[in-house]
Amino acid sequence: AITAMVNGVPTTLTPDNTGSYYGSVVSDYTVNGEEYQLFFIDYDGLYGEKGDIYLKKKNKVPNIACTLSTKTNPDLPELKMKQMNPAWKAKNGTIDRNNEKAVAWLCDTGEWTAYATPDNSALQQYVRYAIGGPSIEMYAKSYTEAAQASSSGGSVTWGFADNAIGYTCGGNRVSNAGKNQMYTTDYYWLASPLSGNASFMIAAHASIFNFYSYDDARGVAPLVCLKSDFQLNLQ
Repeated sequence: AITAMVNGVPTTLTPDNTGSYYGSVVSDYTVNGEEYQLFFIDYDGLYGEKGDIYLKKKNKVPNIACTLSTKTNPDLPELKMKQMNPAWKAKNGTIDRNNEKAVAWLCDTGEWTAYATPDNSALQQYVRYAIGGPSIEMYAKSYTEAAQASSSGGSVTWGFADNAIGYTCGGNRVSNAGKNQMYTTDYYWLASPLSGNASFMIAAHASIFNFYSYDDARGVAPLVCLKSDFQLNLQ
C-alpha cells in the first residue's frame, strides 16, 4: 500500500483502488512547467521494482517520428525494452526489425533524460528514469484497472503468439475510464513492436489503436519511473 495525498487528504492506495486515481495530475512533479499524470503503480514488479510509480506526460509532444536506434543489444542497462515488454522478451527478445529498433529508441533512458529532470530539484532523488512512452502491456494493465475501478467498461487487449515477432492489440477504450480522459489522448507511440509489418508501430489514438510506420510523426507521451517512496500529491 502507498499513502498519497489526494486533494490534500491522506489516502491509502492499494491494488484494489489505485485504478480510481489513474489520470490524476501529480501536483508536485512538473518538467518545464508541464504536468504529469499518474499512469500506473507496479505493485507486483511486473516492469521493474515492486511499488515503482509511473507518470505519463499529460500533454503529448506532437509531431515526433521514431528514430532507429543503433543499439541492437537488448540487455544494455539503459534499454528498458525487455523490462517494458515481458512477452516480447519471452518470445523474441532480439532487436532486428525496424520497429524493434524504433522501440529500442523509445526505451533508451539516455534519450529521455530531459523528462527525468523535475523542476523541483529536491525530487530528483526519487526519479529512476524516463522513456518515450508506455508499452502495450503496461497500457493494458493501467486501462483495465481504471475501467474496473470506475465500472466504465471498455477494454484493451493484446496478444503475442508463439510464432510471432511482435504484438497484436485491440479493444475499445471509453473516455471516462480514469481521470482527465487520460486514455483517449490522440496519437502517441507505444513502446512495443507490432506483429506483421516490420516497420509498423502501435499508436494510441482516441478510442482505438492505429498502426503506422515508425517514421510517421505521431508524437510521444514520455513515461517517468519513480521510486515507491515518492510522496504522491494527486489532484
